[in-house]
Amino acid sequence: MKIQELLVELTSRANDFEHFKNRVMLAAKLCQGMGNRPLIYRAFFPQDARETLLLKVQNQEGEKNRFLTKTGMGRAGQDAILHILGIKNPTFTTMKSPTGPREFHGYAHIFIPIGDHTPWWSWSVRDLGGQHAFDRDGNDLYVGSVGDGATITGAMADEAEKWASTYQHAWPTESTKHELIFDCEEYYLLNIESLFNRFAGKEYKDYVKGYSHRDNKVNSILTKFDPIAFTKLTSYPQIADFLLKTLEPGGYLYWWEHELPKKKENEARRAVLISKIEQAWQAGGAMNNPKSRKEIAQDLGIPTNEYGGVL
Repeated sequence: MKIQELLVELTSRANDFEHFKNRVMLAAKLCQGMGNRPLIYRAFFPQDARETLLLKVQNQEGEKNRFLTKTGMGRAGQDAILHILGIKNPTFTTMKSPTGPREFHGYAHIFIPIGDHTPWWSWSVRDLGGQHAFDRDGNDLYVGSVGDGATITGAMADEAEKWASTYQHAWPTESTKHELIFDCEEYYLLNIESLFNRFAGKEYKDYVKGYSHRDNKVNSILTKFDPIAFTKLTSYPQIADFLLKTLEPGGYLYWWEHELPKKKENEARRAVLISKIEQAWQAGGAMNNPKSRKEIAQDLGIPTNEYGGVL
């Protein structure tokens, strides 16, 4: 059975169920290695535009992966500053928790780096691609602005050395709204909506506002996360625990691997028996048949409940 036939959200290049379980365990190990670092977030649309539970992203520069190359109104300045800092494979992230499952730049994810966990960040530059920077007093510097809403794209390129000097290769000592840039060739992204609705238990499912538990459908444009969720979910070890528990008896992936096949087999068995009852009922005159479907089931030796439903 292919993984795509099991879980729609597992279109993250896992070849089969065993591969995906190994990926879950590796992601959990990486989360454990992050210690009590604050959660880092990244909005991202997969190539096929479908939501995935655990997406592995290749982030190498070059023509092969140009779709991953970061862009923005300040591309020239951005490239110059990244070159000075020696960042070859930039991934832009934030410490600011998302407000909903889908953001402007894509689905909301928790960023799980592979390799060096230390980010680059600037006390001045909040958004490198957007040329958004502040002075020491927190005043907007309006980089590249020439008034009347017009801007000079790539304005930071003229003073790349100055802007690069505001960056440090270290974790912020406190939460910041300024972006964190990781230099990594590959990383994992854990979809937060899938985490809340499938992995983290009922408590977190209730923090997804607008989600229909009845039919498992969601309008990601209107759905929001309850901010209280991110006061309870604060560290990578918690993510590791959620991931590993899904592989234990009673966990989501354990159920999918061991219990769902039994459920589907039982549903298929019942469908065959119901079809036999229906055929006999039709052959006996359908609406004019003197026997009910329950009576026909008894004649066929098919067990039913008190209402005539096939057991």
